[in-house]
Amino acid sequence: MKSYNPLKKILLFLLPLFIVLCSLVPLPKIVFTGLLLVLLILWIFSFLKEESFVWADLPLLVLIGGAFMNGKAFSIIGFESLGLPLYITEITIAACIIMLLVKERSPQTLWQSWTSMLPKGLLPAMAVYFMIGSLYIVLGYFANGMIALRDIVFCHYMLILLFTLSLVSRLPKPGKLFRLFTPLIIILFLFGLTSFFVRVPSTSAFRQYIKITKMMSLSLSSGMLVIFCLSFFGSLKKNHKKIAFIIAVCAFLLVIVAEVRAGWVGMIAALILLTILLKKEMKVILLLLAVVAGSLWTIDHFGLTIRKNKLSDLSTQIKTISKPTQVTLPGANIKWRLGIWSEIFREIKIKPILGWGFGVQVDYIIWGIRLSQYKAEGRSTGIVPAHNHLLAITHKMGIVGLLLFLFINARIFFYGTGYLKLCNSDFHRRLLVAALTCLLYWHGMAFFFDILESPPTGIFLWILLGTILAVIHKDKKENISA
Repeated sequence: MKSYNPLKKILLFLLPLFIVLCSLVPLPKIVFTGLLLVLLILWIFSFLKEESFVWADLPLLVLIGGAFMNGKAFSIIGFESLGLPLYITEITIAACIIMLLVKERSPQTLWQSWTSMLPKGLLPAMAVYFMIGSLYIVLGYFANGMIALRDIVFCHYMLILLFTLSLVSRLPKPGKLFRLFTPLIIILFLFGLTSFFVRVPSTSAFRQYIKITKMMSLSLSSGMLVIFCLSFFGSLKKNHKKIAFIIAVCAFLLVIVAEVRAGWVGMIAALILLTILLKKEMKVILLLLAVVAGSLWTIDHFGLTIRKNKLSDLSTQIKTISKPTQVTLPGANIKWRLGIWSEIFREIKIKPILGWGFGVQVDYIIWGIRLSQYKAEGRSTGIVPAHNHLLAITHKMGIVGLLLFLFINARIFFYGTGYLKLCNSDFHRRLLVAALTCLLYWHGMAFFFDILESPPTGIFLWILLGTILAVIHKDKKENISA
C-alpha cells in the first residue's frame, strides 16, 4: 500500500483556505469562478491519483464537488456574468453516458452491471417512471415550448442513480475517503461561517457568490455532513472522533443559522432515525445538541454574528412556526405555503390520474394578486415551485407518477434498512446508515422546499438512492469473494 505524503495533507488544508481568502478581496466573478474550478480540478486529480476511481467517474465527481461547495457553485456565477448560461447537470449526464460507454465499450455490459445491483421489482417501476417523463417532455415541448425542459428534473435525473452505482462500487478505503473530501469540507465551512460571522466588502466576489447561492444548498450539504460524522463516529479512533465531533458541531450550526426551517424539520427526523439505527451514538447526539445550544447562546450573548441577537431571532422563528397567525416572517411564510398548497391541490383534483404534464405552471394568487399579473408587469418569471415535492410530482405526473416515485424511494429505503443486519463490513454498514438517514433528511427538506426542482439539490436524491444500492451490492460481492 502506498504511503500518504504529509505534504499532500498540508496542501489539502492550505489550498481551500487560500481560495477563500482570495474571495474576500474585490475580484471579478470570472476570476473567483476560475479559482474554484482550479480547486475542483486538483481535487479530482487527487481521486485519480489514489487509483480508486477512473476517468469515467470524472463528470459526476465534478458535479458532486461543485454542488457540495454550496449550490450553484463553481462555474455558473462566473459565466452568467458573461451571458453564457450553463446547464451543468444536463452536461454532466451527457458526459457520464459518453465516458462510461467508452470505458465499458459495450452498452450491454454497462446495462448488465447496473441492473445486477437493483432489487426485484425496482427496474420495471424505474423504466415506467422514466418513460412517462420522456413522453411528457416531448408533449410538453410541442405544447408549451422550451419551458417544458425545465421539468426534466422530475424524471431524467434518475440517470444519476445509475452513474452513482458505478462510482460508489469503486469506493476507496475509509481513511482515503476522508482525506479526499477534506478540501470540500473546508470550503463549505469557510464559506458558510464567513457569510454569518465576517463583515465582507460588498465589492468582493464572495458577497456576489453568496447572493446568487441559495441557503437551502448550504443547509442540505451541512446537514448531510452532520449525519455522516455521527454515522461513523463509533468506528473512529480517539483523535479522529474529536475531529468528527468538531466538524459535526460546525455543520450543525450552519444548518441552524442558515435559517432554512425545512432543514430544521429534516434534521429532527434524521436524528431520530439515526438514533434508532445506531443506538450507541445516542449519547453523542445528545452531547452534540448540548454543545450546539451552548454555542448558539455564546454567539448571541457576546454578539459574535454580523446580525445582533441571532439566537433571539432564531428562538422567535421556532416559536412562531406553530403560530402562523402571528405577524412574523415565519408566520407569513407558513401562510404563503399553505396558500399555494391549497391552490395546487385544487388543480390536482381536475386532472388527478395523469396530471397536467410538463411545462404547465400554476397561476397562483399570491397576496391577492395573480402570478400572471406579476409576470405581465415584469416583476416575476411566472414560475413558483410548489415547495412540496409530492404535490409537485402529482401536479405534473398525476397519481400514477406519484405512486411510481414513492415506490422507487420506499423500495430502496426498506431494501437498505432490511440489509443492515446482514452487512459484513462495519464500514459498509455505517455508510449505508448514513445514506439512509441522509435520504430521510432530503425528503424532510423537500416536503417544505423546492429541493427536487433545484438541480444542485435535486441531484442528491438520486445520488443517495444509488449509494444505498451500490453499498449493498459491494458488501455482498466482497462477502462472496471472501
